[in-house]
Amino acid sequence: MSYDDYRLRSKNEKIDGIKTLERQRNRDALLVLFDFARKDEDKDVRKAAIDSILVLNDPEAIPVLQTIQSEDRDRGVRNKAKSAAKSIRSSGRPISSEEFSEADEDRAEDDFRALDESEKEQPGLYVRVQENFKYFINSDSNLVNEEGEVLESLLGSGKVEIKNDGRKDRIWAIDAMLEGVDNVTFEADEEQGTAVFGNSFALKELNPQETKFVPFQFEVGKPKLRVQEDFWDAEFYDLETPPVFSRGEETGIRFTMKLTNEYDWPLTGVVVKKYYSPDTTSASEFQSENGSIRQADDSHIMGSRGHCCK
Repeated sequence: MSYDDYRLRSKNEKIDGIKTLERQRNRDALLVLFDFARKDEDKDVRKAAIDSILVLNDPEAIPVLQTIQSEDRDRGVRNKAKSAAKSIRSSGRPISSEEFSEADEDRAEDDFRALDESEKEQPGLYVRVQENFKYFINSDSNLVNEEGEVLESLLGSGKVEIKNDGRKDRIWAIDAMLEGVDNVTFEADEEQGTAVFGNSFALKELNPQETKFVPFQFEVGKPKLRVQEDFWDAEFYDLETPPVFSRGEETGIRFTMKLTNEYDWPLTGVVVKKYYSPDTTSASEFQSENGSIRQADDSHIMGSRGHCCK
């Protein structure tokens, strides 16, 4: 692929081509990204190219970015080039140091042939993704922080578990991409051979029955665990009568809390806290259809489930 192949195409096609180059992660791709960043007429395309150059993180890009910083006609592009050059200057590594060597590729090719010959003995890769996040919602079902301030999104953490389920063959050159999650940041680990490229990563090798974990952080909008809470007068609970607070006397209240998982997959390790009103004098008769529930202290009760809602 060259820049000339895309010069007359639409902006979206150019940006798709830039992402393809980013995933290739080699010097030839980097040089084409330089052309996109320097030559294209569309500032958004030039910005996308700089973003991908930053992902490749090769110090060879620094003089190119410095030229763009001083010569590009768009201030946003100049600022992005300046920021990318600064980041690469502090933590950049030549692409060649993260690529697989020719010897590695030869061994991978040998292992691929062996896999064809022993298919029944080599089940392949087992992959599991775990995501964890803690959040609060207020009475209006808005996502909030611990101080009650409304948030548009929150940060979570997770890990990708990858296991070579085979008992005979080593698996080489594993590339993986996490899609459908916003602003993913994987954690590189040179010791276990993990290289990171934006929302994707590569593992150099997995021995038979070996498992490796790749941690990541991600941004998520309002989580799709819906919480519905209803209140009833304790004396007329069976009639679903709302509580009356105007009688001038203590009022008994029963409440129900319903959790609905609106994701397409099960949730695990769900913990829900219900805080009492400061005017509460006592709390009792805790029940749960699933999982467990207990009074944690004088301020709240806590419910938990190993699995929540399909």
